[in-house]
Formats: sequence, C-alpha cells, structure tokens
Amino acid sequence: MVLEVALDGGAEDFRAEGEQYIVTTDPHGMHTVEDAIKAKGITIDESEVAFIPKSTVRVEGKNAESLIKLLDDLEELDDVQKVSANFDMDVEQMSGA
Repeated sequence: MVLEVALDGGAEDFRAEGEQYIVTTDPHGMHTVEDAIKAKGITIDESEVAFIPKSTVRVEGKNAESLIKLLDDLEELDDVQKVSANFDMDVEQMSGA
C-alpha cells in the first residue's frame, strides 16, 4: 500500500529497509509526495533532503583513517549540521579507523 501511494504521489524510487520505507523523489516534489502519503493516513516519522552520490570513491588504508578523522572533526564543529560524502569503505575499516 505504501509503495503505491508513494509512487502515485510522484516518488521516483521506493525501498524497504527493515521496518522503514525509504522514498526517493526530486527535492522539488518532496512535499507533494509527503502530502500524498499523509492523505492516506500514513504517518511520516522523518523526511529530509539528502545528497545521494551518483558515483563513489574507494578509500583504504591510511587514507581511510584520515578520512574518518576528518569526518569526525567536521561533525564536532558547532556550525556543521550535516556531513555528506561519496566514499566506499569496508565496514570493518570504518569501525576500526
């Protein structure tokens, strides 16, 4: 049901992740899709405009460690609200870096 409502409302893509649904649309159509979903009585817990990379860059070794440190430092700054990146890294390296 949620899939049909989202797509009928103008969504470009739709996928389930666990108990969540991820609906992708053009930023200009976000409110139209939200309104279509809400009109069917479906609650939206969160919505946001996010940058989704079209390509990624593989990062390993020392570069991965440096990148994780940079991202951590950026996120700690008071003026930074959100950090986006287009890297691809092994999960083990992300947690161990």
